[in-house]
Amino acid sequence: FPVTIKIFIDFETTGLSADRYAPISLAALILGGPNDGTVFQARMRPHMGAEIDARALQINGYTFSQLMTFPLPSDVFADFADFLQPTHPDKTLITPVGHNIKFDLLYEWEHIKRTFLSKGGIIWDTQLAEYLLRGQQAEFFMNSLDQLAPLYGGDTKLDLVKQMWDAGAKTSEIPEPLLIQYLIGEDK
Repeated sequence: FPVTIKIFIDFETTGLSADRYAPISLAALILGGPNDGTVFQARMRPHMGAEIDARALQINGYTFSQLMTFPLPSDVFADFADFLQPTHPDKTLITPVGHNIKFDLLYEWEHIKRTFLSKGGIIWDTQLAEYLLRGQQAEFFMNSLDQLAPLYGGDTKLDLVKQMWDAGAKTSEIPEPLLIQYLIGEDK
């Protein structure tokens, strides 16, 4: 039987439509296999021609000038492929996992098909799963991760990061180790 490794994926983008906008950061966490607990995090500049919603810049705490200093998307995705490589020998199934992952996958669909689905992996969307498990009740249609995590014994994301955002801090002003803790849900 193949070993299943879960890779939790989250993109931050310049807007809410994959047709018009572009990813500007990618974070991933591996659970299972020899690289269990390994984190990938990278920022990237938007591809040429992508629109940039000013609200997305504000939420993520970047200026247009800062975005242009980030690595090219092709370099980030090459690094991401290297990050994933040791996790999928022939007898391993990769399961990308995320909350509302359908949104995130739009930005990297070709890579997902080639890397995960062609090898028999499946995609697990926690938002969609909860909606189905709740009998497709309207109040669970667009549930947030903060709503679901406590229902299943989990914690919400690191409160300190939320407090910093509430106080007006930009994401780019929050120390990277703190953001990584926020990503993986440690040390509330």
